Amino acid sequence: MEELYDTQADPFEVRNLAGSAEHREALERLRGVLRRWQEEIVDLGLLPEADLRTRFGAEAPYAAVRRDPGLYPLPRIADAADLANRRDPARISRLVELLGDTDPAIRYWGAIGLGALGDKAAADPATTALGEALRDRAPWVRVAAADAFCRMGQTVEALPALIEAMKDRNEWVRLQAINVLDGSTTGPGRPCRP
Repeated sequence: MEELYDTQADPFEVRNLAGSAEHREALERLRGVLRRWQEEIVDLGLLPEADLRTRFGAEAPYAAVRRDPGLYPLPRIADAADLANRRDPARISRLVELLGDTDPAIRYWGAIGLGALGDKAAADPATTALGEALRDRAPWVRVAAADAFCRMGQTVEALPALIEAMKDRNEWVRLQAINVLDGSTTGPGRPCRP
């Protein structure tokens, strides 16, 4: 999920150096710079749209976070997003733990991380935890869990949650479900259909 380019030697950004041992120090330094900047500006970009539209009620998101920083635990959410984006099968148990967190954004990133692993996560305890997440109180977590099942090729488990999400009051939940059904999240040519 990360990209790092030497724009002097590679101005068209063709060769991603993020996985290069030779460039690990630069990657880690830039990762730290990004994290500090995200915390400084209170980057709300780690919330799925549906969560962003409901988490703060009628109050403007930035005003709500300034009033009560506990409404958006950015460091915890960023850690969950980083873990999900690593796509490391050795971290499956940690991703499963995220599905039990009190914050829906962290549960969302747990489901996203398991989905990103696809078939590598298609066994217990991940599938059991994702099955429970299909009944999460946050509809965007339910859709993320359904997306994970679709990525694993287990559409029978996913479709009821996606159909239900299509009836949600929140248009962002409906859009998220449409994207899964269309295959926009599961990859080119992989729509979530029976």
